[in-house]
Amino acid sequence: MTLPGRPRPATRAIAALRPWALALTLTAASAAAPATGSPAASVTANKPPPSAAALPSPAPASPQQAGAEDPPAPAPDMFRSMVPSAWLETQGAQAYAQVMGAATRAHRLEPAGNARVVQAREILQRLVPYALKWNDRARNWKWEVNLVRSRDINAICLPGGRIAIDTGMLERLKLNNDETALLMSHLIAHALREHARAHIGEQQTTAHDDGASSGRADTVTEQWSTADVAAQLIAMRYGTSDETEADVIGADIASRAGFDPRAGLVLWQKFDWAARRRRQPFTFAHPVNAKRLADLKKRQKDMLPLYAKAKKTTVGRLPPYRPGR
Repeated sequence: MTLPGRPRPATRAIAALRPWALALTLTAASAAAPATGSPAASVTANKPPPSAAALPSPAPASPQQAGAEDPPAPAPDMFRSMVPSAWLETQGAQAYAQVMGAATRAHRLEPAGNARVVQAREILQRLVPYALKWNDRARNWKWEVNLVRSRDINAICLPGGRIAIDTGMLERLKLNNDETALLMSHLIAHALREHARAHIGEQQTTAHDDGASSGRADTVTEQWSTADVAAQLIAMRYGTSDETEADVIGADIASRAGFDPRAGLVLWQKFDWAARRRRQPFTFAHPVNAKRLADLKKRQKDMLPLYAKAKKTTVGRLPPYRPGR
């Protein structure tokens, strides 16, 4: 996603952000200081009733996306090195605390005893042990998932392992447990591989490609406010390489945890169907196309043995997959 040349003040960013980012920005603007709640507070989000005007317009394609003959972009590792992991995880925790407050005030947060919340947390509990090998820092993350009442089809996992899912995602797409697990593991994989960290580092490089910035991590973090970072995290759009990596790692995590990897193809087919009917926040952030669906189908043969092992059976004895309906 191509971003402006410098971090935008919250009041100038409102029109470009999704409902979650709008709620976050308004909350941050109304507070004199970051929320004082615990960083480990429940994941929430405040989302107004869905409307076409609430969704962001697609960002103009970058030269790389458009296929322009530009020099190769610097490696993601270079961008990640510009943004400290601990700093970005703190920003994610603060963003969640602010959005939680907005969702609570709007009476949109599903209670802890809600059956779907309990189910989502059980799924997360099964996924986490198989996620830890992908990022050493994840052992100290405050893993959490909550549901937000909204008809929107959206979900997010910010740095630090906190997940929010709109109820519209589960209800309108009729996700079963396997599909919900593949959704969550995909989001978790983005966080584990620090895709947001690389993107923010790249944004900072683009903002100062005239040489005004030293590129030091302390310079990068000093130049971004909490509201700026939170807005960028929530409104981030992932590239093809990010999505491919999250697909592979997410399917590995879910399969080892005993969730059917065939659910991944069905899940993204549902996203594709929803996006064709109306542009959705989730498919804006995580684009889907025919090639991606074909790749998901090809990878099933690599993931099914992991799933069969978790279920203590063989691939040949696995029953046909039954999509959520």
